[in-house]
Amino acid sequence: MTRGGRALLAASVAAALLVAAGCAGGGPGNGGAGTGQPRQGGTFTVGIPQFTICYDASQTPFVPYVHNAVVDTLLEQDPKTKQILPWLAERHEIENNGARYVLHLKKGVTFSNGEPFDAAAVKASFEDAVALGKLGKSPQASAYLTGYAGSDVLDPHTIAINFRTPKAGFEQALTERALGIIAPATIKTRTPEQRCAEGVVGTGPYVIDKIVPDQEVTLRARADYAWQSPNQRHPGRPYVDKLVFRRVPESAVRVGSVLSGQLDAITSIPALDLDQLTSAGNEILWTSAAGSVYSFFFNYTKPVTADPSVRAAFLHGINRQELVDTAYTSYDRPATGVLSPGVPQYLDQSAKLRYDPDASRRILDVAGWVPGPDGIRVKDDRRLSVRFKYSDEEDKTPAELFQQQLRKIGIEFLVEQVTRAQLTEWEAPNTGWDIIAAPLTRPDADILLSRYHPEFSWWLGGQNLDPYPEVTALLEQEAAQLDPARRAQLAATAQELIVDNAYAVPVRQVTTIWALARRAHGLWLTLPYPPSFTDVWVDGG
Repeated sequence: MTRGGRALLAASVAAALLVAAGCAGGGPGNGGAGTGQPRQGGTFTVGIPQFTICYDASQTPFVPYVHNAVVDTLLEQDPKTKQILPWLAERHEIENNGARYVLHLKKGVTFSNGEPFDAAAVKASFEDAVALGKLGKSPQASAYLTGYAGSDVLDPHTIAINFRTPKAGFEQALTERALGIIAPATIKTRTPEQRCAEGVVGTGPYVIDKIVPDQEVTLRARADYAWQSPNQRHPGRPYVDKLVFRRVPESAVRVGSVLSGQLDAITSIPALDLDQLTSAGNEILWTSAAGSVYSFFFNYTKPVTADPSVRAAFLHGINRQELVDTAYTSYDRPATGVLSPGVPQYLDQSAKLRYDPDASRRILDVAGWVPGPDGIRVKDDRRLSVRFKYSDEEDKTPAELFQQQLRKIGIEFLVEQVTRAQLTEWEAPNTGWDIIAAPLTRPDADILLSRYHPEFSWWLGGQNLDPYPEVTALLEQEAAQLDPARRAQLAATAQELIVDNAYAVPVRQVTTIWALARRAHGLWLTLPYPPSFTDVWVDGG
């Protein structure tokens, strides 16, 4: 699961494809197959608005394009059927009522530095994720390993992963890049900070060749790569020799560059430019990411945002459809629940998320928040004012629209655009912020654990409290429940409590959109939403 970046996933982070919505120019698991015979060689250049804050996805869920290209996972997931498939683990057994997973590893696999891929390497990678979690550096990966009780190396290519209690979602977690296997040398010789700055060594189809900070990252294809994902469209190494990610912050420049062929693929595409791209013959691929939708989260250590009446006013005071119609594309959808429909345990809560500003006003009136001279409400000499910061230019219009909508019910929503570094400093696990917003992706009910459990939730980091013990208890039960029906029931109850008490405010489903240059082919979208660059190729000439 990747969180396509707090703001970046809004273009971006993140976790499956929205089956019910369908696709334009490329559906779930489909995409730029292109025409003609795939060509070996060349460079595929990708324009992105900004880079992730860390190149090691075991430490961050922010749209880890680079990490995804250099690591493989033990299992894979079919983008269409959601079926779990073998990959680096050729087969596996679930024992001890879901508390023990025995994995039989593929032989002949190597890390790009020449180290062998074996059971010892898998154990080291998992234990590193647990250790990072204890340092507060790996909330997502360590959440996947909740209750980890050690690994047994049964032989060089067989490992048993043990948990203290049944781990219902672990099979799917093994398909997530946050649990991609990292080379032992990376773990031994690089600090967590160095891994964020330099990336990691994996068994994947690409190797990091050069990083120009905040400008460009160049990857080179592994000539010896021969253990591709079962979802890959062709056997062996990537078609292209090099894969380049280039920071192009201005959307107009990104669009112009893909139209001219200077870039082969772009993301974060403004709604007004989509028609221009399709008219010019550029292929559009899109999908709605499965997971926790883009939502507002509140600082429970602050009197205003801890007030349940304020949170409930937010819940009904946001016009989600207006937001999507005004600030996003025809591919985007309002939130209809805590989770998106691509998660098997999704619960439709759209009736509880309808726009009702009158209800918001009544709630605040009853709670003693009285309109002041300028229309902003006041209670006990405290102004109903909250601060919200963002970094991406594309988040400016949504932020200003939130400001307008909330002012109508007497809430002052102060917005400020800052740099990505400033935003990172402002947000969790610090406690200076008032309200933050982000999605988190993973096509499994355990996304609720990563998002809402106090031990693993990044937005609760630093608050040192559990604002909703009843939700926490349900999530712990869900994570250990092997029966699918009972597990779905527990997840549904947790979702109901989150919305009924406005513990968070769902806003919109997150859609990722890509455009290909006319000379570019082979891009397709994986679960839960990231693109795969293993099959991309470019025309010659």
